[in-house]
Amino acid sequence: VQIDQAILLLKKANTIKQKDSQVHKWLGIAYFQKGQFRDALTELLSSVTVDSSDVKAMYMLGLTYTHLENYESAVQKFKMLIDKDPFHKQAHFNLGNVYVRLGLIDQANSILQRFQEIDLEDKTLTLLQQRVDRDSKDVDAWYQLGRIYSKRRKWQEAIAPLSRCIALEHHSRGHEVLGFVYVNMEAYDEAVQHYAIIVQLDPENSTYRNSLGSVYLMLEKYELAIKQLKIASQLEPSDARIQLNLSIAYQQMGNQKLADQAYFRHQKLQLGSTDDR
Repeated sequence: VQIDQAILLLKKANTIKQKDSQVHKWLGIAYFQKGQFRDALTELLSSVTVDSSDVKAMYMLGLTYTHLENYESAVQKFKMLIDKDPFHKQAHFNLGNVYVRLGLIDQANSILQRFQEIDLEDKTLTLLQQRVDRDSKDVDAWYQLGRIYSKRRKWQEAIAPLSRCIALEHHSRGHEVLGFVYVNMEAYDEAVQHYAIIVQLDPENSTYRNSLGSVYLMLEKYELAIKQLKIASQLEPSDARIQLNLSIAYQQMGNQKLADQAYFRHQKLQLGSTDDR
């Protein structure tokens, strides 16, 4: 009865706001719950047409196609959803089951294995959260929480645990991950602070120097970038990425000769790594 009432209200709302993706989505979900899959399909398609970024509507569309035994379309929607959200656990699970129904066992095994990996990581997140709830000074647990969130590209969620980690232990790996998080958020001033600290902590690390130089490039601080990248190049002469960054920095400084030399080294190293494969 509640679903019927919801459908009536949503249909009424739909007549008032015909291009409201949320109304279409919830009407589609209500139809799905009632088993009216054809009606659900119509509404969910309308929803994703208006707003293709809606993860919930895309997921429900995949489920609806599965119930209608339109497995090829279900595969397409679940794959699109996984492209948008690579850690959508249920999308992996349902895509794997659709592959089983299509007799595509290798694809099914691969996707269902990924589902199990995400599921295990979800459980790890829960355990880590329990650890910091029990002991708010557990540096490693804070670090692991932040690292997993950053791996999942959940930048905002990563900041709090990593900030706790470095507050408890200044000489921490948390600075490296925080720098990476801020770069991806395009918060370069914050990223510089953290990369500068890890360079101080480990001055012989060419990767850290290259990261700091790259962020200086983004901030258009080319002299500071070149200083870090030259040291990185001396520490690791075979890293093509460092030479490319050096080339960009020299070019921005107007020194075309040194830019060309660095780019030549970059190309030579790139060709060498291709030959090694």
